[in-house]
Amino acid sequence: MKILPNDKCFCGSNKKYKNCCSPKKPRIDLRTINISSDKFDKHAIDKTLNIELFIDNINDTSSIIDPNSKEIIAQTENYITHGYFGDTRFKNIYQIPDEINNKENKGLLIFQKFHSVIAIDTNKFQVKSSEFYLGAAFQFEFKPKGKNIIEPYLLKLFRLETDIEKPENCNWKRLIEYIMQHKKYNDNSRIALIVDSDLDNIPDYNKRNKPIYEDFMLPNNFTLIYATSDKKDSFFNHMIILCDNFLKLFASDLKKQ
Repeated sequence: MKILPNDKCFCGSNKKYKNCCSPKKPRIDLRTINISSDKFDKHAIDKTLNIELFIDNINDTSSIIDPNSKEIIAQTENYITHGYFGDTRFKNIYQIPDEINNKENKGLLIFQKFHSVIAIDTNKFQVKSSEFYLGAAFQFEFKPKGKNIIEPYLLKLFRLETDIEKPENCNWKRLIEYIMQHKKYNDNSRIALIVDSDLDNIPDYNKRNKPIYEDFMLPNNFTLIYATSDKKDSFFNHMIILCDNFLKLFASDLKKQ
């Protein structure tokens, strides 16, 4: 009999097979680039134009150039995409800017690059006759000398009605506004937001090429980092899992009332 991914594992752990004894597909890291530029869009219309990718390994940068004029058409933004090849496509587990990639201490380098690290997740719930979205944001502190070197604490809960478009993005906006209104906030603080949706648009959000919600642009000192709650490969994933589990427990408590 074939065991499906969501079936209970045969080992008796009471976990789903995909989260327990299922063979783990090999993970790989891909170096990906994001290209977004008015110049590049204009050049791309011209089918006869050749373009080249120039990689500067010394300064760890890359750009798109016109091979004839040597003009830089677009600067690129480098990402490390961690995941595996599924049956039909490559599945992303997390995606981080190349500058915070560290193979020896993957994930913890983020605390050297950012003053604050916050994860946010938004889920849809139905409690009795009420249906709504609920978001939870946790902030993480790095304490290398403590027993638990990374300590999370609940920062804020965000509730939305179900008629909101892109509720995840709406709560990102509300979280950012909440942070910026705090008395200790300053524009020089670098803040990382760990999120689990809208992966395809995150590079453009980080480059401020498009708003994250309606006309709200990501502030210059914020960086979005993608991680899924379906896997536990990195600290980024555990951040989102904590948010997701808290929301489920919170909704369960609401139903008992």
